[in-house]
Amino acid sequence: MIFIFQEEKFMKRVLSLAIVLMLAFSCVFTAFAQTDDTASPDEAKKVTELKITKLPDKLTYTSEDVIEPDIDLSKIADENATEESLIKYFSQFNLELKLDLTGMEIEAVYSDGTTEKVDAKDCKAELADPFNYGEVIKALIESEKNMPDFTEDMTEDEFKKIVSELNSKLYGMIYREYTVNVSYQDAQTSYKINFKNIWPDVPELDDRYEVVSVKAPEKVNYTKADTDFFYEADMPYDGSPESKKYYDETYFYPEFKGLEVTVKDKITGKTYTKTFDGTEEDMVYISSVDARPDVTMTNLEVYVMGDVNEWLNLPEDEEYSTEVTGTFKVNYYANGVPSKDISSTKDTATKDTVTKSATGGNGTVQTGNPITAVSVALVMLVASGAMFVCYRRKIEK
Repeated sequence: MIFIFQEEKFMKRVLSLAIVLMLAFSCVFTAFAQTDDTASPDEAKKVTELKITKLPDKLTYTSEDVIEPDIDLSKIADENATEESLIKYFSQFNLELKLDLTGMEIEAVYSDGTTEKVDAKDCKAELADPFNYGEVIKALIESEKNMPDFTEDMTEDEFKKIVSELNSKLYGMIYREYTVNVSYQDAQTSYKINFKNIWPDVPELDDRYEVVSVKAPEKVNYTKADTDFFYEADMPYDGSPESKKYYDETYFYPEFKGLEVTVKDKITGKTYTKTFDGTEEDMVYISSVDARPDVTMTNLEVYVMGDVNEWLNLPEDEEYSTEVTGTFKVNYYANGVPSKDISSTKDTATKDTVTKSATGGNGTVQTGNPITAVSVALVMLVASGAMFVCYRRKIEK
């Protein structure tokens, strides 16, 4: 009996051990099976490749899409700046665009071979090859060194050719094809865009008013004794050697007290007359007059520009342009006003029809197409290229 009991006890141990081993092996096989089918948390699948299956809707960018860099453009005209310091300063800035991925369809390929569509909003986009502002300044300086001297006998066509070649070189660096890198997690792909020198189309409003007449201001005759001359750097002409150096670029500002502008409303047929007392500099633009201090010049045309509704204190008109341009004439006498002209102060008034708006509502002159949401730094850098070259040459002489 004792033997049978011990044998039974031994068999139970063996059976228990067998069950334990079976369970152990079962866990091992299960673990292996799980390893084959599903990665552990530490071995999660990763994105190994990105595929653009549909390009974004926007593939052409203009100056409207530029993110303005915080550039101090006054450094260009700083006469104490060296070539190296200019290049170093501008090299801090690269072209940045407001990249738009709307419409783009992108697919992620994972390490386990599976694929999944990715929302473009979850991707990061940036220019892979932006132009550097320092490189543009460097090219500008190098062009200056190879540029011929500006002489008095240089023709307009020769000057235009120089400026055209300079702009062409700069434009080639800026307005071109760029690569956009698109990244998601650790994967990256790319596509091409074009950055073009295109200004946005701004519809011109029909003019509401036309100029009927312009009556010249009280003062139309000027002499060296009563005229403040200025030259390019906006410093008064004082007869010094430095002032005489810019003789051809001197100008003065005529007074406009007594100026009288009559306009007609083309919609209502009514006429309005505005008489200025000479203090309304914030609402009327009076152009400067180019003249030499020692040269008598007569019948010099002066432009008067402004917003009629502002002159008359009327509400802003969103449907029509309310800005007008007219002219009157003045005389400049280097050696005093001739006796025949002393009593005549109104003989140079002219009648002029309205032209397309040449000012903003505050009396500032607009040149070229209006610029909206544009990178001022970018535009001025390119547009002022020739002026920068000329200015640097002057201050270095």
